[in-house]
Amino acid sequence: MGNFTIRAMAAFKSIGKWPYWGSIYISATLAAILFLSFVVGAASMYFKFFPYKNLNDAFAGSTAVIAQATQPADRYARAWSRSRKNRIGIMRHDPERAYQGYTLFTSAHGTKALLMDMEGNFVHEWGVPYSSIWDDAADVKNPVPDDFIRWRKAHLFPNGDLLVVFIGQGTPWGYGLAKIDKDSNVLWKYMGRMHHDVEVGPDGKIYALSHRILKEKQPWVDNFKMPVMEESIVILSPDGKELQKFSVLKAVGESDLKRLLFLALPQVWNGDLLHTNAIDYVDAEIASRFPFAKEGQLLVSFRNISTIALIDPKLEKVVWAERGAWYMQHDPDFLENGNILLFDNRGNFNSRQKTRILEFNPTTMEIVWRYEGTKKDPFISHASSSQQRLPNGNTLITETYAGRLFEVARDGTIVWEYFSPFRSADDKLVAAIYWGQRFSAQELAFPFNKTPQQ
Repeated sequence: MGNFTIRAMAAFKSIGKWPYWGSIYISATLAAILFLSFVVGAASMYFKFFPYKNLNDAFAGSTAVIAQATQPADRYARAWSRSRKNRIGIMRHDPERAYQGYTLFTSAHGTKALLMDMEGNFVHEWGVPYSSIWDDAADVKNPVPDDFIRWRKAHLFPNGDLLVVFIGQGTPWGYGLAKIDKDSNVLWKYMGRMHHDVEVGPDGKIYALSHRILKEKQPWVDNFKMPVMEESIVILSPDGKELQKFSVLKAVGESDLKRLLFLALPQVWNGDLLHTNAIDYVDAEIASRFPFAKEGQLLVSFRNISTIALIDPKLEKVVWAERGAWYMQHDPDFLENGNILLFDNRGNFNSRQKTRILEFNPTTMEIVWRYEGTKKDPFISHASSSQQRLPNGNTLITETYAGRLFEVARDGTIVWEYFSPFRSADDKLVAAIYWGQRFSAQELAFPFNKTPQQ
């Protein structure tokens, strides 16, 4: 054995003296080692033997690092899109057909909300930077700079108080919830990882969404590789005290919807199985019009499995769910006529624009009204966005990544249209408008802080 070793070493040295064959030998040896390492690693990942967990964690971590490294390192990342040239401010307004009032919206240009009149004049503004409310107790331990943080949703009270949802760039993106007064003084804050939406019930209780990275295997997601995104519903008192918190992912994982979670896997890299993006409270009036709903239940939207569902917070269970002609939807709303209205981001497969608004009967699943845009007036928003059915029957639409708000009559005519003035310096990009809502003058009982000329 010793002689063999000596001869092998001598052979190796002799090969090294011949540069050409020596380099081939070394390269082939390294290639073989790398190939065997790949085979062993692939087998470990497939059959889940050692070192499967280490490899899986390393892959997830490296994917996150790559994703963050390849994002544009400027304030326009992910929240600004190519602008439609020469379209700024009010483009259309038919006073006879548009629902008159004030429009509140949140925008990617900052942690602000703006209230404007029908002519596009800002009459009130709220603004609070995230850095001014952050503290060490927040779930977000290392927040991104303020330029990368936005208000995703707001809830306006008649006296001018505002509930605001903070989101930041990265994963998880939920940054917190705060209540501020009409002068932007912070009344209270809840520094969990709140995201997307917030709702206020008739008794003043607040319903919101939070999320976190779940690393530990759970029986209700036992078929999925960890880590995954776990989303929860948080119920707060009117003064921001936590009353209840329960896992939405668990509610889905313990229901018949669990099999739909596999639909999300090809679409996401970060374990975001549900991507819950809306929450609405079922009050007594809504419950009287929808026989499958009960007062106190919550209507939620799961984007990544293209499903809307009712969750009973008392039971912490899914009690009703539906999938339909929509795909990766946002903002389902119960209507007074017994139908449901939602923003169908990508379900219009018969048009290059893909996006549409759908009104459907949840009992028969018949689509009773839709808006799809036209070639002259394109309508495209593959993510985010919302809509509001107005008292006159028109629909106010937020086309997020066009930086556009517009009002559509029942016959599809655009009777009011607004484009955001918040642009990049070269005018090539426009700030996203995440959400908008129209209020009548009678709904607002506070003095504005701006005059229409400002």
